[in-house]
Amino acid sequence: MRVLALTVILCALGVLSAVYGLMVFSLRSGTAFFLTWFVIAALCFFGAFLIHRQVKPALWVRIAIGAAGALLIAALALSLAAILTGFDDKGEEGLDCIVVLGAQVTAEGPGNVLRYRLDAAYDYLAANPGTICIVCGGQGWNEPASEASVMGDYLVARGIDPSRIILEDSSTSTLENLRFALPMIPDGTSVGVVTNNFHVTRAVLMAKAEGYKNVCGIAAGMPALWLPNSLLRETISLTLHRLAGNI
Repeated sequence: MRVLALTVILCALGVLSAVYGLMVFSLRSGTAFFLTWFVIAALCFFGAFLIHRQVKPALWVRIAIGAAGALLIAALALSLAAILTGFDDKGEEGLDCIVVLGAQVTAEGPGNVLRYRLDAAYDYLAANPGTICIVCGGQGWNEPASEASVMGDYLVARGIDPSRIILEDSSTSTLENLRFALPMIPDGTSVGVVTNNFHVTRAVLMAKAEGYKNVCGIAAGMPALWLPNSLLRETISLTLHRLAGNI
């Protein structure tokens, strides 16, 4: 009975992972990370097959897999806990500058994820008229224009004075967003990094590693359907950066 229950549970998880991967793909996230959900689905089905056939690896294999799995889960759990601490960061009032990290743009304008970041940036700029804004992002192979130019146009259309917006339009990653924006920021400037809630912790840690002195995070929202995909991706990314000693 227990074998049947575990088999059914793993098969159900496999189906859910595959369906969710298809949903993320259909939403045009701009990355290939949706494939991870198909890998998870394949592992679930493989595990269900082994359990159903009652295949038992050698004891040392089970111990090794169990130990490795426990360490991996612990590392991912620590990263996830760190990510969640930045979910509600609002930044300090009266910052000298905010840096808005880039994301996917389309022919229709900012993608869903980026629009959340820009709306958070607009709210902050509207409430703090002395703050300037650096929008970051170059043009990807599947984008009609640089992310920075689309972001700047979006904020201007919403009523932000163009003189308050600086474009950094050469970067191709979060690290480059922060690295290329830094020379545009005078020493002693207080900075808020605007990005989606799941991304705040890593972005602020990376900013500090790049030499930002007085920096805080400003968390934007996120489409609920995308959140599991983004959290998994960010948890893995933060874990890898920590293991590599980058942050």
